[in-house]
This record gives sequence, structure tokens and C-alpha cells, in this order.
Amino acid sequence: MFGLGANTGSRIINEIGNAVKVGREFELDTDYTDIFADAVKCRFRRVQASRYSEYVRWSTCFYEGQEFPVWQCFWPDDFGRYPWEVECDRDSKQLQRLLYLPYGPIN
Repeated sequence: MFGLGANTGSRIINEIGNAVKVGREFELDTDYTDIFADAVKCRFRRVQASRYSEYVRWSTCFYEGQEFPVWQCFWPDDFGRYPWEVECDRDSKQLQRLLYLPYGPIN
């Protein structure tokens, strides 16, 4: 999660983690409206493995080089557009890195 305050981001990550812990399964590229407050939608995309060393370095040590999935949760702008959509507002795009893209220039 990028672009949210520390308390808000932590709360959302914990909510997602607790849901998974009790057996909920999420899908990639599917809108969910029950994670953020006020039914704001969000969507998950898989992070490129080339980004792991920069963002989840400790996890790569824990898994000792074995492959594991990392998902990024995205939130839309005020009009419901995600940062990969051309029409998405500039601020929302700049706040959220597109880690589903291969390593290279960010956004």
C-alpha cells in the first residue's frame, strides 16, 4: 500500500491479513468494496519478482530464495479510476507505485 497515512495503511493491511487468516481468499484484478471505509473499492495486483529486493527484502531472506507471491493493494482516485488508467488523477498516480510492472523506471 502506498500513499495512505501510516495508521490508515496499517489498519487496512491488518484487516486484509485478518481476513486471510480466517480463510478469506482474494483474487487479482477484482474490485473489493468491503476493505476500505465508505465502500471505496480496491484491487490487488501481483508484484513483479524483480521488485522484491527493493520492497520485501526480509521476506526473500525468510523464504531462502524460494518463489512466493506478493500482492499490492491499489485504491482509486475520487472518480473510481486506478493509477494505471490514463484518466486517473495525477496525485493518485504519483502516490502509488506500479510494482506489477517489471523493474525499471517507476510509473
